[in-house]
Amino acid sequence: MDSDAWEAKQGGLQAAAEAIKAWDRPDFRAQVLEKVPGLLLDSEYRVRKAVSAVLRECCQRDGLPIYDKMGKIVLDDIRDKFKRPEEEPKEQKLQELQASATGYPEVAAPVFLHDTEGWRSLETSMGALEAMMQGCGEAFTPRIDEPMLDLMQDCSRHTNRFVREYTYFALKNVYDVCDHDAFMALVAPKTVKILANGIKDNWSQVRYAASVAARAFTDKAGDEKEKFY
Repeated sequence: MDSDAWEAKQGGLQAAAEAIKAWDRPDFRAQVLEKVPGLLLDSEYRVRKAVSAVLRECCQRDGLPIYDKMGKIVLDDIRDKFKRPEEEPKEQKLQELQASATGYPEVAAPVFLHDTEGWRSLETSMGALEAMMQGCGEAFTPRIDEPMLDLMQDCSRHTNRFVREYTYFALKNVYDVCDHDAFMALVAPKTVKILANGIKDNWSQVRYAASVAARAFTDKAGDEKEKFY
């Protein structure tokens, strides 16, 4: 995981997750977790994605202390990367040189950021949040608060469809892990409209993720699900 090669870092994380399953040692988990903050923000998508399996396995064993240690890093990264700065066109420097040589400035072509392109670590940080919820299970309920749900609401309206898709899978896990009382008092009233919007999304992958979340919503609501129709 200390290698410069992304393949080595990805393989190290995958091996660490399997090792925690088969050869569980608290000191080993602690050593692996020391590497996680940097790898969560690695430049390679496949490395960042591999972090989720490690966090899930550690949370299954140590619970909320892992989230309390790593959660702020993940949530801060989601907030920080929510808006992606426009990338400078590769031709811009060449145009500047041409303008200085000819005296006639070149007009730069507009930069379009397609809504399916990656948004740095935002997508994978959503996956890491989802993995920690899965690992902690129902014990995660006290950490489900209005700021977290507000952040998910913002992400559900994000330009990037991958971010929206991950958000609905994360919401599905919120429904799975929170206890029924917290669900009825806070989570359901706060998120029912988010689900309704997701089911109408223009991307089929987002609609699918929202449908999966909607099923988890109705399962958690049980006999009281009619309140939200």
